[in-house]
Amino acid sequence: MGKLFDSKPAKFPKNNSEEYNSVIKLLDILDKNRIKPDPKLIDKFPNTDGEITVVDELQHPIGKCEIQIKTLPDTKVKTPKYQCDLPFLSHCETSLLPVILIAVNAQSEIAYWLHIDRITLEDLSKKIKGDSISVSFPFNNQITRTEKKYIDEWTGIIEKYIERKLESEALEKYKKKYEELIEIVKSYPRPQHSIGIEDLKSLNIFIDTLNNSFDIEFLAIKEVVFPGFWKISITYTDFDENRLSFAIIPIQYGENDLLLREMTSMTPIIRDRMARNIISHYMENPIKKAPVEYAFSLIKNETLEVIEKRYLKLICNPLVFESLTEFYDYSHSILPFELKDYFDIKDFAEVINDYIPIWVEEFSKISKNVPINNTLYFDIENVFWCNFPEDLDKVTEIAKARFSKNEFSEFKIQYINKEFSIEDLKDSLEFLKNQELSKFKRPFPSKSYDKPSGFVYSWYTPDTAFEKLRFVYSELPKVYDLFIKTYFNKLYEDLRYYCSFDLLIVNINYGTIFKALSDSPSIELYYLKSIEESKPDTRLFLNSEECPLSRTNHYEAYNNGIEIDGIKYKLISSSFGIIDGLYDKSTLQTLLYKTLKSRFEDYFKTKTSNKYG
Repeated sequence: MGKLFDSKPAKFPKNNSEEYNSVIKLLDILDKNRIKPDPKLIDKFPNTDGEITVVDELQHPIGKCEIQIKTLPDTKVKTPKYQCDLPFLSHCETSLLPVILIAVNAQSEIAYWLHIDRITLEDLSKKIKGDSISVSFPFNNQITRTEKKYIDEWTGIIEKYIERKLESEALEKYKKKYEELIEIVKSYPRPQHSIGIEDLKSLNIFIDTLNNSFDIEFLAIKEVVFPGFWKISITYTDFDENRLSFAIIPIQYGENDLLLREMTSMTPIIRDRMARNIISHYMENPIKKAPVEYAFSLIKNETLEVIEKRYLKLICNPLVFESLTEFYDYSHSILPFELKDYFDIKDFAEVINDYIPIWVEEFSKISKNVPINNTLYFDIENVFWCNFPEDLDKVTEIAKARFSKNEFSEFKIQYINKEFSIEDLKDSLEFLKNQELSKFKRPFPSKSYDKPSGFVYSWYTPDTAFEKLRFVYSELPKVYDLFIKTYFNKLYEDLRYYCSFDLLIVNINYGTIFKALSDSPSIELYYLKSIEESKPDTRLFLNSEECPLSRTNHYEAYNNGIEIDGIKYKLISSSFGIIDGLYDKSTLQTLLYKTLKSRFEDYFKTKTSNKYG
């Protein structure tokens, strides 16, 4: 991406008494209990005056941001503005921390602030004509001895910045972490190897196993962990019977580089900056002893991390239906329509795209959620847990009226709740639209959040819990197999849902009275392998009614087998416990990734031992 501002950052400036007074006054009026400033006074360093650390009430650091402190003349106290130059804007564009511009009027003991974020920079880049541009401060963005609202807003900026940075880097971080390491290694001459032929052979087998697996069976993992790279190379320092130190370095497409390289030592900067790439063993050498098994242990670690963090996404009808239904059930009290058996996709899209932003804007007025650079940050869960129902009803009434008149919001809404990602909901609706679907049937009954009980179990009755779990367990085999075919097609026969069993019996124990943890609902899972040919199936039972297996008689099925509907089965495994994920906002998705993790753990047991992770 090209830079927005064609300028270099500022030079080191001379001291200035006016700026000195502004810095001193800002330090005087800041709340030092929550804001820990450490400005480099009088612009000893260019571009900004230093950093501040925001802490919570217990003095735990939340995060840092850079500040640039400028003097605000008396004539501009009521209409605060500052003339920003290109070097400062250029620095804001490349800064690794959020940058806050602060204009201080020492005589009035007031300061105004503005977060110079990407949206602000893009807006300014379209308007700037010379070497500088006038930037206005929102009048409500004040810092005084009594006005403390800026603390929460700066906290929000830092938290959102960290969150957005983590989200945006979820895939990019794997690529960026190698760049400096590659440059360092390239600076070394291509040495002769000091180890013997058999050791080189072990390294060859190790590298081949990694590259072949990442190019074929685990290509989806490679595309996340090593995005845009051709092959994996190994640079090693120590390689003997009981010691091994090496770095994994990916090779870019178009590069003519070595797959195997020996170095005399790992430089301090590699150890400091690229620690995730450096692997050392001081009691054994697993590449020498078991190169294939050790390679699969590394593939296993990368695969499980990608699955656990849900970097591989799947969009299909069951998951889409679940996410849209759960969103409606959770937020229906603030929505402008009532849905029962069917969901109209067009109506749903209008609510997500048009109505919700109106509601957020109106809610911000009662919650005093001040927009930052025309952006409102919104967490839907905080709405229901931190506000009175009557206040929400008032907001909803106003929002419905505006929605009916097409009075849309002009604010940008930044949704920060990951469980209800509005962007994911938009993608889901677009997915259904591309199928030319106009509506879909409610896949399961809604939860009831208003039951007078302190237990989440009361959100369901036995029947509604059973219906929800019947949807989940009937769709799970199809969704799971689709995920494997999409991302791990070469492993489908080894990982398909019914690869190790033919019948899954699910018995759900769900009561109606919840006064203690002993009343918790539970689930019994019985996995059976047919002795004769049969069609794979999953069957659900409620409260053991007609269930052919139970905790008391399942041992006999282990030893002697059991006949169900005229087909003989052998019980191969069973489990008992709480009902996992039923009270989450995406039960099917939760169970999908849990099943994927479990199946890959079992798969890698056939490839590598726990000895190597």
